Amino acid sequence: MRVLILCGVLFCALPCVHAAERGGQEWLKQSDSLRNAGQDAAALDFLNSAEQQFRRSGEDCWVARCAERRARVHLDWQNPVHASEALASALMSAAACSELSEEVPGWRFALAKAKLDLGARDEARWILAELAAVGTDDNADLRLRHLAVESLDRLAQMSLQEGDYAEGSLDYDRLAEVRFSIGAPVQALDAWGWSAVCSALEGKEKVQDWQRIRVHPAWTNMPVKERSEKGVAWGGLLLQAGALNAFDALALWPWALKLEGAPGSVNPLSESKWALLRARRHQRHSAAQALAASHQAELAARIISERASRETVLSEALRLRASI
Repeated sequence: MRVLILCGVLFCALPCVHAAERGGQEWLKQSDSLRNAGQDAAALDFLNSAEQQFRRSGEDCWVARCAERRARVHLDWQNPVHASEALASALMSAAACSELSEEVPGWRFALAKAKLDLGARDEARWILAELAAVGTDDNADLRLRHLAVESLDRLAQMSLQEGDYAEGSLDYDRLAEVRFSIGAPVQALDAWGWSAVCSALEGKEKVQDWQRIRVHPAWTNMPVKERSEKGVAWGGLLLQAGALNAFDALALWPWALKLEGAPGSVNPLSESKWALLRARRHQRHSAAQALAASHQAELAARIISERASRETVLSEALRLRASI
């Protein structure tokens, strides 16, 4: 460890050694070695020195690579301010380097995430929308399609969080389309479900929004445990937002009825969560139904194997029953 630290200090203290002479890859290798030794601060100093050397010699490609490496350190430190600055610098230099064209989309996505962490949602949205457009083009390769999936997923979540349900529904539909195209039908159905939730929250729910999920082979072949996990998540938001008709319709799906069976017959965690949702649904107009559901939530919660989840759900069930 001491040898590695001394090497790092030595490398940073040799300004007379030119970056071009050492070879860009060697500089990156040394910075990675410092990071692997736990010397992130020394690695940052080393990368800064290398970047300045490359900038003086007009090596745009290596300037970009060093800046992107700096961004990785800041991202690991959860420092979006400096990560954003480093990524912006990397992208600026990469614009003059055609050999980095395949790397640029990934760097732009990392910049969008850093912008989101900073609360710069408009800037992040602009970047994500551009990546989504590129990745959904007919000529896009699989790598760009996967980036489009990640971008659309974040765009859809942003729309949902901001209450723009119409846009959220469209984003989730586009997300589903790309997921189907890359052979991920289960994830695509999940996006369809959230699209239907958005439509319900907007007050423009259509029967076919849900029906296309129920009749799809990937859904009918999906284990009831997975179906129930997705359904409980959809139902939770519907109930929270007061979309009661949509929630009641969801409660008639086969997976929902199975969750109301004997505790442990499907998955205790999903069973208890669903029972809690039903208890809240009935709390105002039927104390008997609400009590029965809260009791079922308690029974299912007691057999959850993971202690933290068991205690959390059980406490919630007992608290809800006391309030009825």
